[in-house]
Amino acid sequence: MPSPATSGHYQTLTFLIFAVASLCLQGCLAQPNSCNGLVQKDLRYGISADRSTAVSICCHNTDFAEYSGYFESKGLFTHLDSSGVTTFYDSVCGKPLFRAPIGRSLKDWQSESREHGWPSFRSQEVFKKNIDFRAGGEMRSTCGTHLGHNIPDGSGDRYCIDLVCIAGNPLPNSTTKIKATQLSGVRTQEDNIMPAGANSTAAATFAMVTGGVVALVSLLVAQRRGRTIEEPLLLSEE
Repeated sequence: MPSPATSGHYQTLTFLIFAVASLCLQGCLAQPNSCNGLVQKDLRYGISADRSTAVSICCHNTDFAEYSGYFESKGLFTHLDSSGVTTFYDSVCGKPLFRAPIGRSLKDWQSESREHGWPSFRSQEVFKKNIDFRAGGEMRSTCGTHLGHNIPDGSGDRYCIDLVCIAGNPLPNSTTKIKATQLSGVRTQEDNIMPAGANSTAAATFAMVTGGVVALVSLLVAQRRGRTIEEPLLLSEE
């Protein structure tokens, strides 16, 4: 039967191997950032508080979406001018992406969106020059923002879109040079959201390493005090 010291070293080695493997897996599976800038802070339609959700869905995702009916939980249609056409802008770069209703009534647009669970647009309501239509139906803006998917029905193409990704504010009319300056300024600001896939992975890696170090120190302290690994390390002792 192995001595307690030998057993402790074996468990420590096992822990370290597991931690390293987890880090490698994290790096391999992390979804890279597709957006060319940060998600805007003051998103429209009452969803600024959900900005972290927007970052995940719009910039680090190709397949998933906000939950069905999310736009209704935010009261989207109460934020719109019921007598006019609403333009929706990219949540990252502010480019116009959709405008609705076009060629149908507001009631028809609302009904279709509610039926499917997400804001739904038709071909005549799309700023196609600002959208990249990808294989498999995925749609991204030309700024790299994931928008949703094209899910055709009996009436043709239907663009099923995440509200968090089209809740941006339009940027002032500008040249490419001005936009680049604006984006550069945004990137230098303090922000709690990691703007890039590499930075996001680095943050996750740092958190995992920190947790591993804390756990390892706790393990070694426990062993020095003569405990088994299963016994808790108390904050203080009488």
